[in-house]
Amino acid sequence: MRLFVIILGLTFLTACSNSADTDATGASAGQHDADLQATLLPDYLERINSNDLDTVMAGFTDDVVFQAPHGPEVAGKAALREWIGGYLAAFDTQWIKTSQDMIVSGDYAIERYAYQSTDTSKANGAVHTDEGKGLIVYHKESDGVWRVARDAWSTDLPIEAASNEAKTIVETAYAAVAEGDMATFAGLMTRDIVWNEAEGNPYADKNPYIGPDAVMTGLFARLAEEWDDFSATPHEYVVDSDRVIVFGRYNETYKATGVSLDIPFVHSWTVKDGKLAAFQQYTDTAALVAAMNE
Repeated sequence: MRLFVIILGLTFLTACSNSADTDATGASAGQHDADLQATLLPDYLERINSNDLDTVMAGFTDDVVFQAPHGPEVAGKAALREWIGGYLAAFDTQWIKTSQDMIVSGDYAIERYAYQSTDTSKANGAVHTDEGKGLIVYHKESDGVWRVARDAWSTDLPIEAASNEAKTIVETAYAAVAEGDMATFAGLMTRDIVWNEAEGNPYADKNPYIGPDAVMTGLFARLAEEWDDFSATPHEYVVDSDRVIVFGRYNETYKATGVSLDIPFVHSWTVKDGKLAAFQQYTDTAALVAAMNE
């Protein structure tokens, strides 16, 4: 609430100030504001572009809030660490943020910026670019360090670009699985992903799998133990905003029977806030059961 009141009062306080105002060091308030504008955003940008999770997180307050496009807000440093950690596990990212203006009041500053971003998939090298605008609220904390308390941004790209982003996330997931990079695959999931295997699939016994740990230990660990040469090869993508439907084929050999499968699948993915939020499988479960029981 205090932060909200301060933001509302920034314009009024700025209007009431004049060039004769001074800070504790005797420097003009205008010069102080200009110095902050020249240093805060470049420092934040350097942290982001380091692609190092600890370096990035050191620049946030404990009560930080992120409001990114196409998803719910992320509140608190622990939740943000998980969100950024998954992002950096999947992508190498580079941002350009250009300050438009800044208003400073006491221990708070609000900055308006324009951005361009480039995310390169670590799994398959696919490149996603974005551009837009945002607002950052900085807070000077008790140790004298200015840190980011709020960052909210929106894309200027049309809806089709958002759909392309969803497709890129799903493509990255298939590439990670194909390369055996299961850490990247898990990092692409939301912490509460809802995963359902097809009805009639023996591995639907634990539906729904909730969260990356359930998916990886409850499903993929069993698949690795019981099947050889598993692959899920996508052939066609149908994208509608945050929904991605994938048509492809499974190839695998059941260890206990030695029977190999080559069967079609349809996967329905939901992407939210740049991560995999839901999965539904459709496949030839009769052939799957037969291979496991022959």
